[in-house]
Amino acid sequence: MKFHFFATLAGCVASLSASIVPTPAMANILGNVVANSMIHAQLVQCKGGATTLPETAAREADGPAQVAIAKYWAAASAGDNAQMGAFFHGSGKAAWIADGVEVRVHSTPITDRYARTVGNLLVEKPVVLVRGRYGETARGVWEIRNSSGGHAGYYLVDFSRSSGWRPHRLELLPPNASVPAVNPYCQEPGDIDAFNEAAKAIPESQIAKITKKSTVVTTCVQGPDCAAKWSRARQWVQEIGVFPLIRDTDALLLTSGPVYADLTLAYVVVLDPPTPDGRRAMLFRAWCGNMFTCATTPANAREAFLAALQRNSAGGSLSAM
Repeated sequence: MKFHFFATLAGCVASLSASIVPTPAMANILGNVVANSMIHAQLVQCKGGATTLPETAAREADGPAQVAIAKYWAAASAGDNAQMGAFFHGSGKAAWIADGVEVRVHSTPITDRYARTVGNLLVEKPVVLVRGRYGETARGVWEIRNSSGGHAGYYLVDFSRSSGWRPHRLELLPPNASVPAVNPYCQEPGDIDAFNEAAKAIPESQIAKITKKSTVVTTCVQGPDCAAKWSRARQWVQEIGVFPLIRDTDALLLTSGPVYADLTLAYVVVLDPPTPDGRRAMLFRAWCGNMFTCATTPANAREAFLAALQRNSAGGSLSAM
């Protein structure tokens, strides 16, 4: 079970309101703080891997995006130096890119070599199309085939919902380019990948500071006993944690995070070297980026971690809270 962020936040607000005489201005500020905190928490969870959308929402862009690309292809096929602004997002910043050169389609005519090559055909169904978890964008890849049915090239296209899922960026990829990876994202394509890469780059000196604050939660006997408990510890962190694991070894489990001012817990679990009698200490720490409160208290997380290991030993579920 995931931690109850909104209930905890509501409790904090209630505590504050009980001790402070509110004014309309203060209420407005507090409301903005709560809203921004909720939004920030959702983004943190998304970047940690919570990217799943309801099926209807995830597929909302499919039909309109295919129609938009089909209309673009028909217009681009009609002639050189085509005025294509009407087929793009109307912000005036919509970009068209070919051979590394970017132009603004609302002010610059374009010649699409794929659309203008006799015999080339657009495959109307995208190779992949992903809608961002938050925000109103989607990214997709379309293939162009030549007169023999072979591969001719790809379009990499970003869409905006505010324009009825019209493109706000379209790039002609070279004919020899491989299919670009389009991974789930939160607000902007690639933001989850960047988040995880930055988390993995944490220096060893910082890891040492983090692990130094962990404390013994249980012990095990070197061999099958420690191996079993370590496996359960890993499973618990993966099931309960919002942030992804950035260190996963036979003696260290460390998630990314926490994020400044956020209530989401990060975790570290350490398995110390064995003592002469073969026992090993397992150390645990949970903490968040908010100096006032966390989504659940670190003490409660510690108790849940230990209880989950004990329940699993008796055949119960690790994730029960």
